[in-house]
Amino acid sequence: AQPGARDEVHSTALGKALLAFRPRSQWDALIPEKMVRRTANTIVVRRDLLENLEQVRRDGYAIERGENEDGASCIAAPIIDENGFSVASISVSLPTNQTSDALFSEIVAAVVDTCQIIQSRL
Repeated sequence: AQPGARDEVHSTALGKALLAFRPRSQWDALIPEKMVRRTANTIVVRRDLLENLEQVRRDGYAIERGENEDGASCIAAPIIDENGFSVASISVSLPTNQTSDALFSEIVAAVVDTCQIIQSRL
C-alpha cells in the first residue's frame, strides 16, 4: 500500500474492525453496493462479508490474509467508545509468508491489548 492511499472497508482488517463495531443499522450505508475484488481472496459477496463481520464482533478483532494486497496480512482491533461503538482502529500489517502462526497470535494479543488500554483512557 502507498502512503495516503485509501482502501476499501470490505477488504481490510482495519475497515472490518471499524465496521463490525458500528451499529448494524449503519452497515448497509457503509458497505459498498458493488465490492471491488482486490485479490483472489477479497470477500465480494455481501452475505459472506456480513458473516465475517459477525465473526469479528465475536472475536473482538479482525484479520485478513491477502484480501487487500497479495502477500500481505493484517490484524486490526477497534477502539470502542462508552456507547459500545468503534471510534478508531489500530492495525498491524505483515508479510504473510514470513509470519508464523505463533507470531500472528502474539500480534493479535498485542493489538487487542493496546486498543483496550487506549479505551480505558478515553
